[in-house]
Amino acid sequence: MTGAEERPAVRLVSARSGRGPATWGQRAIWGVVTRLGDDAPRYNVPVELPVSPPRPVARVVADVTELVQLHDSLHTRWLSAGEDDLEQVVDGSGELPVEVRTATPEQAAETGAALLAELAGRPFDHTREWPLRIGLVVSEGLVHRLVIVGAHTGMDYWGLGRLLRDLESVQAGRRPRRCVGPARPSSPWRPPRCRPRRSAAAGTRPPAATGASS
Repeated sequence: MTGAEERPAVRLVSARSGRGPATWGQRAIWGVVTRLGDDAPRYNVPVELPVSPPRPVARVVADVTELVQLHDSLHTRWLSAGEDDLEQVVDGSGELPVEVRTATPEQAAETGAALLAELAGRPFDHTREWPLRIGLVVSEGLVHRLVIVGAHTGMDYWGLGRLLRDLESVQAGRRPRRCVGPARPSSPWRPPRCRPRRSAAAGTRPPAATGASS
């Protein structure tokens, strides 16, 4: 990309939003990840895959945007005033920058592997970052490789499988099932019907939704 080109980004404007206390499972994951410090990337959830046939950058970014809007945990931050005071904040709007590398089609896989190592090798700042990083390997305006790195606070490997199945549906023009949580801020907590993180294992419950949903 040249300096004159706008850096692609996943942008949310009116996604579901809300905030609420973390569950015991989320506190447990948070405790492990934060205690690891610079070694926390070992818990990141990375994948690098081909885009076949190659697709325009704008189309791939739109597909990923739909996934992020679909799964509340992918636009959630964590605020902590101590291990016993952890709060999850689902942002209804915000921006996730997308890392782009250029390569020839023959070099795309090697470049994608290097980008995966780069994005997966850094710890997440959970108070400021969403638990997701996206990278694209582009040749002549078309995306040849897609890199996805999730923080363990937002997904596990079971959830990554769900995310990739949803991505296939979006790419094929099918809309995956929406992850539905409480309808109103005053509603009692209850598990979502679908979620990138496996709620049964983590005891997950989503913050009450206050934003618009489609």
